[in-house]
Amino acid sequence: MVPNEDPDAEPLPLMWNKFDNFFTQKAQGSFCQALDIALPDRAKIVHNQGLVAKVSWEPVEGTGYSGFLDTGSDNIIMRISEAQNLTELSTGLTPAAAFKFFVDGIESQNILV
Repeated sequence: MVPNEDPDAEPLPLMWNKFDNFFTQKAQGSFCQALDIALPDRAKIVHNQGLVAKVSWEPVEGTGYSGFLDTGSDNIIMRISEAQNLTELSTGLTPAAAFKFFVDGIESQNILV
């Protein structure tokens, strides 16, 4: 999967229109799915605007990691986003990031921060 190189010029106008789902939608849906796509019926309530880039992982020797964390990878999608819905009353940002490591033969491996 390669990020869309023609981003929308304007942010999506859905800051609050699906927010009620935040209290009724199961939270583990984002963390417990063995999929590399979002389910079509799942509303994206938080982190609904972000930037996506293809990045690489360059390992540091002596960390004790194994697999792609030890050898590095050029097949990673990074997404950075704002964890809150920003308004004129917001006092700052709450940044979030996700890294999707594509691995041959198994589901992707993900790091969320």
